[in-house]
Amino acid sequence: MEESLGRPGNEVHVVTFQLEGDWIGIPVEHVLRIEPLGRFPVTRMPRVPDMVEGIINYRGEIFPLINARRLFDFDRRPYTEDTSVVMVANEEERIGFVVDEIPEAHVLPTTEMQDFPKRGRLTVDPELIHCLCKRGDHLAVILEVGALLRQLDVISETR
Repeated sequence: MEESLGRPGNEVHVVTFQLEGDWIGIPVEHVLRIEPLGRFPVTRMPRVPDMVEGIINYRGEIFPLINARRLFDFDRRPYTEDTSVVMVANEEERIGFVVDEIPEAHVLPTTEMQDFPKRGRLTVDPELIHCLCKRGDHLAVILEVGALLRQLDVISETR
């Protein structure tokens, strides 16, 4: 599991944020930057899925903004001074996740990681989840960034 996250050894470095008490993690090798959302004018786009907030221009590059709350089917919340953008990329795609609070960096031991169940009655596509990681009394959901970016690209192409 650790090899697929690009980190040798017994730990994985992730950026985490909370949504309705649940911890969500993104491997740091996919995180370009974290910025307060208030630093950017957001350009709204017509006829996009509900989770798409719009686009921003960051240093000459366009980033679609995805509301992490809507991606996971939570209700929207008004922006606050803590609302942040986690800019994420792989080799082909770049997006910004709008999150409620300033994310934190954590080092998670791979010994605490568990495969995500790929069957059963789930409301989330299991391909979007790399694994689960115990974090104290809670579980952190570690996203499969490549699959997430591919799925968001497919959504934008079908509109």
